Order: sequence, then structure tokens, then C-alpha cells
Amino acid sequence: MERVKPGWILGVLLLIALGVLYFSPWVEVARDLGFTDAAHRNPYLAAESFIGEFDVEVRTRDGLQVLDELPPSEQTLLLSSSRRSLSERRSSGLLDWVRDGGRLIVVARDLWDFDIGESGDELLDELGVQLHETENTEAARVEETSESFLKNLIGNSQCDSSSGFARIQFSDEEQAVAIASHLSRFLSYDGEYEVFYAESEVGPQLLYINVGDGAVVVLTTLGLWRNTRIGCVDHAHLLRWLTEDRSVLWWLSNTEMDALPILLWQRWPLAIILTFVLFGLWAWRGSTRVLTPGASERTKRRQLMEHIDGIARFRWQQRDATQLVHALRGEVLKGSSIKSRDGTELQTLARNAGVSLREAQRVLFDDLTDDSRDFTNTVKSLQRLRLQR
Repeated sequence: MERVKPGWILGVLLLIALGVLYFSPWVEVARDLGFTDAAHRNPYLAAESFIGEFDVEVRTRDGLQVLDELPPSEQTLLLSSSRRSLSERRSSGLLDWVRDGGRLIVVARDLWDFDIGESGDELLDELGVQLHETENTEAARVEETSESFLKNLIGNSQCDSSSGFARIQFSDEEQAVAIASHLSRFLSYDGEYEVFYAESEVGPQLLYINVGDGAVVVLTTLGLWRNTRIGCVDHAHLLRWLTEDRSVLWWLSNTEMDALPILLWQRWPLAIILTFVLFGLWAWRGSTRVLTPGASERTKRRQLMEHIDGIARFRWQQRDATQLVHALRGEVLKGSSIKSRDGTELQTLARNAGVSLREAQRVLFDDLTDDSRDFTNTVKSLQRLRLQR
């Protein structure tokens, strides 16, 4: 009996495989491959791509350098990150740009501090916008309501109920627009401009403030425009409505912050100057001096700044920082009727100097601690009060 060659066996198997592939039905299966590398790097990539389809040019920038030379006021600026590194000069320039017709979109991140009467966000403090937080019990009630609303509305597993919902009624549309909001935070407004609200069960979640010829839009969260949330409810529709009458949207994120020396200079210029002065005095005092003949008498006389530096160091080491600002306090109180912590004259002086009443009372009448940061802030506040005399 003749043996079957292995080549014939392989040929038959190949023909069978080709027949199975040819006559088998082909079915297309959609597979989620996850986010691309670009989407991982930019959480708002889907929102930027979406709005770019409506004749709006989207210009994405890392960092806030655009604020040094602001674009035309017919355009829109969106700041998608913290403004802690935003200097006072940039904040003032932004508000002037809005008054000329610009539209600014920001998120409130810093809670209002009732004790000091500010939040630390110079931009929103100037506008009169405050961010508050509710109790956890109230947040739980809102979460239950939002869960039912969301399931009935969209049934999308990616659009979970991690947020409450706010309704906005556009003037040119019959049906209200629903957007995700923060579960436990809400906004309030105490300014002088005309404002429109979008509220959830917790409280206002979006403020549309008309400032001069422009507007500032403040939200409790920008999470509704992230890649995982832009397709939920009416998030994309809201973004289109806020930018549809503008030709360019500048999307600024602060992922690449200014260098640390620049941030320190923007926050504490006086402290940096004093540090360099003291370091220079210390280096000069410890350096070797070359004296010319006949200068032996001058070596017995210490320079004025050395005396000042020595006295200041002694006072500081003795934990007597209050005496270092005694003269500056005297200049502020000189010729005034301010004798105690209360009084209308002190309130007027603090308001004109841009200092809270509590801060003015502290720097004028309380003893200083041995904290160098507290000392620097006290000197800055006293200087501002002195300039208003």
C-alpha cells in the first residue's frame, strides 16, 4: 500500500480552511480600544474637537502666557485649571478685557472664608462670586434624585450619577438644558452686575455675569466637558451655546506652570527683596575688607545698616517682633482718632486700603508671632494702610 505524502495532507487541510473562511458569514464587531495617547494627555480633547466642528477655531495653550497679551475681545477665554498662580496684574487685565466685550469661562475652586471675608481667588472676589459647601446629608439626598433622573434620561453607563444636575432655560429654546453639577458645592453672588443662574437641588451651579460689554461664566465644575462626560446629557450643547457667537475659543490649562521663582515673585516680592537684602548684609559683614592707609579710624565706626540689621536680628531672636513694626504702626495711627479695634474711621481706612477689617485690627493691635510669614504679611498690610493716610 502506497503511503500518503505529508504534502498532500497539508494541501487538503489548507483547502478546507480556505473553504470555511470563504463560506462563513462575516460579522462586524465594535470594540472599545480606550482612549488614545492624545486623549490621555488632554482630558478635554473630545470637547475641543466637538466645538471645532461649529466654525469655532479652538486654540489650546499650556500655561497662562496668553494673559500677558490678551486676544481681541470678540473671542472667548476658558481657564480650565487653578488660578492660584494668577497675579494681581493678570486678574485686573482679564476684567478690563471682559468689560471691553470678552467672554471668560472659569471654574470656582476656593471656598469662601467667612472669617477673613475672602476666598483667595482675586478674580472671583473682585466680582463678588462666592463658593460654598453643603452638609453631607443634603448631598446624599441630591445624589438619590440625580440617580433616578439620569437613568430615565440617558441610560448611559459612562454617565453615572457622581454629580447633581442643574437646569438652564435658554431664551431661544423651549426645553430646559440639563448639565451635571457639583454634589455638595454651590455658588452665590454678591456683586453689582446683572447675573443669570443655573440651579440644581443644592444651589446655583452656573453664573452668567454681564460685566460691561462682555460676560464671565462661573461653574462649580468643568468635569462635564472631560472626555468621559462630554457626551452625557446636554454638556456638549452648553459648550456650543457659550461659544457659538465667537470665532475663536482659547482653551488655557495650567499644566505647565510658571517657574517656581516667578511664582514666588508674584506672591511675595517684598519678602524676597528683604531676604536678599539680609543675605547681602550678612555676606558683607562676614567678608574680608581691604582698608587703605589712614582708614583705621573708620573701622571703629559701624555702618548704619549694620546697626539696623543687628537690632532687628536681636529683636527677632528675643521673640519681640511686635517692636519691629511699632514705628510703622505709629505712622498709620498718627493724626487719627483710632484708639481701639472698633470705630468707623478704622473701617473706612481698611476699606480704602483694600484690607479686611479683621486684618487691619490684627496688624494694628495684636502681638506678632515668631512666624516669618506672619511678619511679612503684617508689614505689607501696614504699608497699604499707611499709604491711605
